[in-house]
Amino acid sequence: MVVVPSNPVPSKFWENLKNLDFKAVIKEMDFQNINWMEIGGLILAGLVSGFLFKRYFKSVMMILIGGIVLIGLLDHFKLALIDWDYLQALMGISPTKEAFQDLFQASFAWIKVNIKVISPFAAGFFVGLKLS
Repeated sequence: MVVVPSNPVPSKFWENLKNLDFKAVIKEMDFQNINWMEIGGLILAGLVSGFLFKRYFKSVMMILIGGIVLIGLLDHFKLALIDWDYLQALMGISPTKEAFQDLFQASFAWIKVNIKVISPFAAGFFVGLKLS
């Protein structure tokens, strides 16, 4: 099981937000050392990524599927030998159900730790999807 340290958000922030006391909310946000340039950059990166994802999704998917099929055919006809066991070990994947659950828990833990990075990127990504 993955243990994730968490930093609880002070309840004053949510109380001030509920009461629409914006001066107190801004004061609490200044106290939390928010890097606005980093957040703006992440929103912009998400916006561009979302726009490009929607615009070129079909092309990228065709290239990925074509590449996977090509690799499978090369392996099938023994033109290229792929050591699947080594590849799975390199990626840290084992074909058991427990490994999948551990991977899911580790991914969820990573998201919880990096929520300050994921949130602005996701917001920009979804706005970028809607723009194109």
